[in-house]
Amino acid sequence: MLYEDFLALWLAFLLIELSPKANFSFSIFAWSLFFLSKELIFFLYLIFLKSLKLRLANYSFVFYIFNYGLIFLLFTVDLAIFGFKKFFIKRYFGFIPLFLLFLHYYFPYRLIVSQFNYRYLLILLALIFPLFSLYCLFDLTNYFALNFPGKYLFLIFLILSFSPPIMVKILPCQKLKNFYLRNLIEAFISKFKIKFKEILVLLPVGAQFYTAGIIGFLPPFRYLFFSQPLLNLLDDNELLAVISHEIAHIKNRHGLLLIFLFFSFSLLLINAIHIFFLPFVFIFDSVDEFLDFFERNQIFFEVFLGFYFLGVALLMFRFIFAYFLRSFEREADLYASLYLGDVKPLVGALLKVGEASNRLWEKSWHHYGIMERVAFLLNFAKKVGGGLGEAIELGEKFSRRIRFYLFLWTAGNVFIGFVFQLLGASFWERLLKFFLS
Repeated sequence: MLYEDFLALWLAFLLIELSPKANFSFSIFAWSLFFLSKELIFFLYLIFLKSLKLRLANYSFVFYIFNYGLIFLLFTVDLAIFGFKKFFIKRYFGFIPLFLLFLHYYFPYRLIVSQFNYRYLLILLALIFPLFSLYCLFDLTNYFALNFPGKYLFLIFLILSFSPPIMVKILPCQKLKNFYLRNLIEAFISKFKIKFKEILVLLPVGAQFYTAGIIGFLPPFRYLFFSQPLLNLLDDNELLAVISHEIAHIKNRHGLLLIFLFFSFSLLLINAIHIFFLPFVFIFDSVDEFLDFFERNQIFFEVFLGFYFLGVALLMFRFIFAYFLRSFEREADLYASLYLGDVKPLVGALLKVGEASNRLWEKSWHHYGIMERVAFLLNFAKKVGGGLGEAIELGEKFSRRIRFYLFLWTAGNVFIGFVFQLLGASFWERLLKFFLS
């Protein structure tokens, strides 16, 4: 559930940024009555869920979507109808109380319906720390009126480069103390001329928390980590296969490509705004006429726009971003096998994790299912027939195809945006200024 939780938290940030600011007038009595009624209904629903004694893993897909839809619906209502965004967003660091407003829905829900302990909470906080810090830096520079060319790119680079040491302080982890494993890992990674600041072990989070990964881009602030259950499960060759997989991510610059995907998302959102307003271009003769119509039907526009942006973001991450994320995982699997000269160690590691976590046949939207990954590796080994040259050629062909699709995705967004600008730049410009100001 780690990816799902991170996605939900990121979408909350996005909804805060993109949902329009409503301008509804309630009496204090009516505002308080409606707000408290909404809170009471939600927490009574949570008590009902608790009485069912169900874990999130046991939910049907429809029930799962319903619960998340309810949380984001209530959050959108808070932002748009109850006016929390209008009240906070113009204040410095106003996104903090707005994000806490989302958490007051999300955390109780997760605590009730699934395994959600203190250490897991620390992992989530560490994951959202870079984004949270970026918002703070933006507001801080605005507060002190610090403006210079390339400010936003500089702040993003600053956060990506120097946030890992703080993330490590937040994570429930410690240095790898097993000298045998430390020497084995350090000797292996030295062959690739890749440096890590430290090798870390995540303290026990859950019985089925089998994971490994890398935090950080720059070598002085780059960390390799494993969960303790994973270290206990794998033999030496299988552990080195997992490390090869993580090194393959670095060698293929997957981190930078994912950041590039995040930037392409801004192009998608601008195009999504254009598409949303496209019918109104043909219905109304001028922007002023449309804005007058908007103000008379504001409540419907506010809620619908919030969910429209949320839907676009969800589709982007659930399909486009997920496709490239799965492809990068598959590429890392492939190159890890090439580094080792055999698919068996990584296949063995995957099968052990699948059996231990009882997820051997389970599908995954972000990594492919374990058996899908195993089948891909075995099919790859069968195709190359043990020939290293042919294996490298197939690997490079796979990598080129992924990067070509990434280029097509970005170029397509740029082209669509260019077409909309040609169709009526002044019209779109006024609309964008009105809704995003």
